[in-house]
Amino acid sequence: MRFGAYVEPGFKDCTGPSHIEAVRAYETCLERTLDTDRLYYRWDSEFPTDELTNLIDGRIPHISFRAVKKDNTPISWASIAAGEEDERIREIAIELLPIAFISSKPLLITFNHEADNDRIGGDGYELGLADEFKQAWIRFFSILKEEGVLNIERVLILDHWAFKFADNWNPGGEWVDAWGVDGFNRPSKDGAWHQPRTLFNPALEYAVSQEKLLYITEFGTEAWPFNPDRRTRWIDKMGRWLINHEVDIGLAQYWNGLNYQLNEDTQAFEALKMLAHSV
Repeated sequence: MRFGAYVEPGFKDCTGPSHIEAVRAYETCLERTLDTDRLYYRWDSEFPTDELTNLIDGRIPHISFRAVKKDNTPISWASIAAGEEDERIREIAIELLPIAFISSKPLLITFNHEADNDRIGGDGYELGLADEFKQAWIRFFSILKEEGVLNIERVLILDHWAFKFADNWNPGGEWVDAWGVDGFNRPSKDGAWHQPRTLFNPALEYAVSQEKLLYITEFGTEAWPFNPDRRTRWIDKMGRWLINHEVDIGLAQYWNGLNYQLNEDTQAFEALKMLAHSV
């Protein structure tokens, strides 16, 4: 199992002012190199950025492309499926090709992570229906293949709650190399927490049913103001859950940003450090 992270720059201590500086500082605090680095792009974002540096440092980039422009203009999945964005996809492929070529391991590539949020009627951008997403997914990766971008793993990512509808989003086993799940522990109004098994078991069961590995592509936990130790205990539980299912899980990536960053929580960070060294 690989361990990776998204490290948001700007927090004090274990980060730096730029993304790659933040990653390196985070690794110093963890006392290990991350196996993967999470990178997010809008449809018209400058690309690539830190991919080559990651490879030189010994990390595999996990790259997500979202069908939304930097000015929040949505790109519908139907338009992508119809070929209207082929030129942009080929531009992405041309930039990916040399990175994938020199990488010793497959790059992790995701088209529109958490598509369940960007569906029509969802909480994010209304980009279309699940069937349109599947066709856009196939179009995106077909063009990458046509352009010779072969050294990749295609990681389809849903929110943890969406896996009861995962068949709706599945473009077919030949188009997905691994299933990814994003899940976060946020205290509910009654003080109950979301345990790792509650967040991730449905996704694990689905990935196994598809004969694919599950990647925990984003996980994190908020602090509990009335009981500081509770956050640490949750991370300990997450580590045990990962080890108990290590045969079927290929990756765990901590999302060190917003309310989930651990840089000022020494006890919780030590728990994450232990997790990072145990998987």
